[in-house]
Amino acid sequence: MALNNLFTHAQRMCTGTAALTQPVLLSQEVEDEYREVIFRPQFDRYVSIERRQRILDIVAVAAERTEPTETVRECGDAKDDKCLTLAAAGKADVIVSSDVHDLLSMQPWRGISISSPAAHLALL
Repeated sequence: MALNNLFTHAQRMCTGTAALTQPVLLSQEVEDEYREVIFRPQFDRYVSIERRQRILDIVAVAAERTEPTETVRECGDAKDDKCLTLAAAGKADVIVSSDVHDLLSMQPWRGISISSPAAHLALL
């Protein structure tokens, strides 16, 4: 999936959260990760900084804040354990990820569905 499409999917998912049965979950650790990744210079040529900031603003406003008290260590990529930790703490119905190597290969995880952004949008 092209990076620009990924940002478009993320924006559409966030603006449609009112129709979801479960809110988008966000912890400070996951927000920090989003912020670090989304503002990497390599993305400048694909999506403007302003658009990336708007997406983060939408996520921050629409999300339900959850601060996990336990840490999960079950993923092949330790960075992805943040998502699993948040999903477990927030009792998520679904984890939406484009990480085909680690998270999507764990589908389902502890009874929580793991879906790509495109597949999840198709269900909305």
